[in-house]
Amino acid sequence: MKIGLTYDLRSWYLERGYTMDETAEFDKEETVVALENELIRQGYQTVRIGNIFQLVEKLAAGERWDMVFNIAEGLCGDGRESVVPALLDQYRIPYVFSGPVVMG
Repeated sequence: MKIGLTYDLRSWYLERGYTMDETAEFDKEETVVALENELIRQGYQTVRIGNIFQLVEKLAAGERWDMVFNIAEGLCGDGRESVVPALLDQYRIPYVFSGPVVMG
């Protein structure tokens, strides 16, 4: 089973000029590595997707996964955590954790 990983990597945003405050809740590389390693240990194939911007690019390019492990926080607005689940719903790609209504 191919599992896509969505996450907001703090360093990715900092490299693009976002502030420490704006990225306070985002993940460090070590977190993503630990998650990926455990999924691989459990026998899954993993694909790093990244944040919402990277997810949109990959979906537009036709990439798909059997399921997505979503720990993305989102960047802006009250419904920021609901954006990735909402987009995945539209593409009928299953994911772990709550859907957009709960996350919004």
